[in-house]
Amino acid sequence: MELPTEKPKMTLGNKIRMMRELRGLKQDDIAIQLEMTQNGYGKIERDETDVSYSRLEAISKILAISITDLINLDQNKLAISITNHQNHVQN
Repeated sequence: MELPTEKPKMTLGNKIRMMRELRGLKQDDIAIQLEMTQNGYGKIERDETDVSYSRLEAISKILAISITDLINLDQNKLAISITNHQNHVQN
């Protein structure tokens, strides 16, 4: 008997990357707005560095999502966001 497997939790960096891609932005676009290097911003998306609250606040503003929604984002909510975005673009 196989045990049900859980989907791995999305990391904060993964959530930020997915929302950035959904918004059609490049890492460099956000790095410039945050006044940091693209490499430094990339470390955030790869979860190689801790993100301060003020930096997370700035990222969430750029991505047009609240910090709470960003942190609580899961794969199901993300799939709905992508579908809604695609429908909006088509109309």
